[in-house]
Amino acid sequence: MTLKHVTIVFTFLLCNSCIVKSLHPFYTKKSIESQDAILGKWEADDKSVWRIISMKNIIEKEKKDSTESTSNELPKSYNHYNKGYLVLYTEDEKEDSEEDLFMAMPFKIKDDFFIDFLPIDAPLETKSPLENHLLNTHSVAKLEITSTNRIKLKWLSKDRIGELYRNNKIKLKRVVVGFDDNDNYVLTASSKELYSFLKKYNASDIKNKWGADIGFSLKKTGSHNDLIKEL
Repeated sequence: MTLKHVTIVFTFLLCNSCIVKSLHPFYTKKSIESQDAILGKWEADDKSVWRIISMKNIIEKEKKDSTESTSNELPKSYNHYNKGYLVLYTEDEKEDSEEDLFMAMPFKIKDDFFIDFLPIDAPLETKSPLENHLLNTHSVAKLEITSTNRIKLKWLSKDRIGELYRNNKIKLKRVVVGFDDNDNYVLTASSKELYSFLKKYNASDIKNKWGADIGFSLKKTGSHNDLIKEL
């Protein structure tokens, strides 16, 4: 498993219209806090496989294995990504299964952890007209650690946020995309505004606010050290 051979497909559930998508991250740099309990190999109830790897360990390994004289360190403006994770998602364990690749940034609001997901484009030799129209956007999921080998991820639901917009209870900036459908939108608010909204939303008494349309229950099936060795 190497980064150079990862193929990205955009059919993964996170890219559909059921979750809230944003042009900007849902976290602020000050809110970033690692949660290494999620590192390792995981299997969901639907048999999909999640490999969650520390970006810091990836960078260190790439630098150690590199025969080039140039440094593999991230630019200073991206140093906070050292605290993030690379997430490789496959629908199953078949050898020909394609992998979806995400940058996942952990952050905290009071005592609760969240993960900001951003799809990563793998370099392709050619780009189709469709791929040239695709825009990578951020999404956010609440992280629940239920035991040492089980976690849950629940994404912010467009249905829940749509209700707030329709009832004029939310003023986050957004743009409607695609055809004439007010429910098909992308948030354009700043990260500071998004984080502030999440803080209020998470503390609210909104019924079933994290009863996500998109959610996964994951069981740990492999160690982080083994994933590093496979790189």
